[in-house]
Amino acid sequence: MRYKSTDNFEKTIAYGDSSGDFAMLSKSDEGFIAEYVFKNNIEKLQYRLKNLNGSIPSNCKIAFKKF
Repeated sequence: MRYKSTDNFEKTIAYGDSSGDFAMLSKSDEGFIAEYVFKNNIEKLQYRLKNLNGSIPSNCKIAFKKF
């Protein structure tokens, strides 16, 4: 909101990858949420169990969807 109110941009575009980003995405003119695409559910579960700290996966594709 700071950048949106103090700078004269035509449009504010935001992207995020977690539910903590929803407030930012909803206040932007265009928002995109990242979805990590794993090969299968086992790979997804293994990643989540190994990375409980919320790090970004490096072994999968990322798809952005309009928020």
